[in-house]
Amino acid sequence: MSTARTGGGPGGGPRRRAGVLAAAAVLGATGGALACTAHLVADADRAAPARIWHGPDEDHRADGPVPRPVPGPGNWLIQPELVGFDPGPDIAGRHHTLRASGGAAPDLMAESAAGLPAGERRAYRRLLGRLDIRETEARSYTLPGDNLTITLHLARLERDGADRQIAAFRSALAGAFSDFPEHPYTVGTEDPDCRQPPAAGKSGLPSLVCTAHHGDLLLFLRADGTGPSTALVEAVGLLVIQLERLGPPDGDA
Repeated sequence: MSTARTGGGPGGGPRRRAGVLAAAAVLGATGGALACTAHLVADADRAAPARIWHGPDEDHRADGPVPRPVPGPGNWLIQPELVGFDPGPDIAGRHHTLRASGGAAPDLMAESAAGLPAGERRAYRRLLGRLDIRETEARSYTLPGDNLTITLHLARLERDGADRQIAAFRSALAGAFSDFPEHPYTVGTEDPDCRQPPAAGKSGLPSLVCTAHHGDLLLFLRADGTGPSTALVEAVGLLVIQLERLGPPDGDA
């Protein structure tokens, strides 16, 4: 897939980096309010038309520019090109963008636990089993210049009782992840709540896990990289932009 940038240089250049970092900085400065604007996405829309993958079983990539679709079922998560990222590695060995509904939706959401320490992974998947998930979407993103890989999963719950289920899930997950320190940019915030698991194995990769919710949507982000720890702020910024893109959580999609 060809990738258009929002700025020059590796990994999207200074323009993209400044925009994503600014989003995360605003989050930290405002105590979690989504005060960042959508200007970065708007600028990217003009420079990098979306290229959409409809799947998981068929690849219908557009040969030319197509309008950026409104977020909704099958298109909740922002395309990497719109924020200066590249598509990341395959998820579950299949593709960098996957969607599932019905009985397959919880299984795809459970893939978001990959890479967590064994105890936390089991707890996370057990808690996921309590949710009435009706569809899941997943995308991976990468910043080659920072060796940063991000995987973002979004689960859409049955509308009835979604708020209660998500609140209970996130409260229980905070307990299960209590040994993970909070990321400094999200201390004291609810959305997103980001924590830093221990480095994976002997690689010493800095890592980050975040949860957030938006109406009947539950989001889970995991980021790993070999660059400086400040690169993880890029992941926080991506999640903030994603929440901003979803708009007000009112009404059913």
